[in-house]
Amino acid sequence: ERLPQPIEAAAYRIIQEALTNVARHSGATTCRVYLQRLVQSVLITIEDNGVGFDVDALAAQSTRAGLGLVGIRERVAQ
Repeated sequence: ERLPQPIEAAAYRIIQEALTNVARHSGATTCRVYLQRLVQSVLITIEDNGVGFDVDALAAQSTRAGLGLVGIRERVAQ
């Protein structure tokens, strides 16, 4: 059974943005995406072997830093 359209679209965009971030910033050579449908939620996990990042350090930078993460947070909040 498919997810409701707004949730399906949000999950797609979240994964799309995360993969864009991996491609642009991580230097990863491998990446895995896990999507798990739970009773009352959807769990998305994206793992790569890249350099990683510090969320707090990004938040402390200019307002343009970490916009992809901001978009992901906004979609999750919806």
